[in-house]
Amino acid sequence: MITLDKYCKTSKDLVQFSTPDDIKEQAFALDENFMIALTKGNAEKAHACVVSNSRYSVSADKKYYESIGKHLADYTLAEFERIIGLISTSNSTRSPKQSTDALARYIYDNRDGVLGKLEAGDIGLVEDLENCVGLPRKEKSLVSKICAYLCEYEFGKYSFIINDNVVRNVLPYYLAYYNVDKSLWTKRGELKGFDQLSYGELHMLLKEIQDAVSDDLSLRDIDHILWYCYKTDAVRTSIAKEIVLRNL
Repeated sequence: MITLDKYCKTSKDLVQFSTPDDIKEQAFALDENFMIALTKGNAEKAHACVVSNSRYSVSADKKYYESIGKHLADYTLAEFERIIGLISTSNSTRSPKQSTDALARYIYDNRDGVLGKLEAGDIGLVEDLENCVGLPRKEKSLVSKICAYLCEYEFGKYSFIINDNVVRNVLPYYLAYYNVDKSLWTKRGELKGFDQLSYGELHMLLKEIQDAVSDDLSLRDIDHILWYCYKTDAVRTSIAKEIVLRNL
C-alpha cells in the first residue's frame, strides 16, 4: 500500500512533495514556509536551470532569429509571421494562426514604432499588441512573450516580464510575504481576479515586490524564479495560495 508518510516525514517534505529534482538539486534558499526565497543566489540558480533544460535553453524562435542574420527592421511580413508563429509554438500558447498572423501584420505595418518601444522598454507596447485588429481571442501571454523575446534578441535587454499563469498563481503569496499594500491586490477582503490582471497591473505588482526585496533583483530575476520554480510544482503552489487565503 502507498502511504504519504513514506515520502513526507516533515512539513518541508510535504511542501516539496511535487518539487522537480533539478530544483531540489540546486538547493534553492527557502523562506520560513519552505517557499522559494527571492534572492540573487536563487535567481542565478533559476537562470542556470533554464539554460541546462533542453526544452528552454535554445528555442526554435531564437534559432530562427539567429539564422536570418538581420535586424527586425529589415524583416519581411513572412519572416515576422514565421518568428511569431515559432514564439507561439515554442511556448505552447496554443494561439491560432489567425492570431499570430494578425500580430505579425501589426508589427510589420508599424515596425518603426514597435521597435522604438521595444528598445525603450515601453510596456505600453504590450497593450498596443493586445488590441491590434484581427485577433480572434485575447492573447495576453503570447503578446508579452513576443515583446520579451524580441527585445532580448534584438537589443540584448530584458525589459518585459512575461504574463504567465504560473507567475499569476503564486504572485499573491509574495505580495503577502512582503506586506505589499493589500488595496492593490485584494478587494473586500478577497483576492482580486489575478487571471484578469492587465499587463500594467501585473508589472506594477512585481515592481512592488522588487522594491521590497533586500537583494538587488531585476524584474526578470523575479519572473524567472517564480516561473521556473513553480511551473510544475503543484503542491507548493497550492500551499502558497492557501497560506494567503488563510491570512487575508
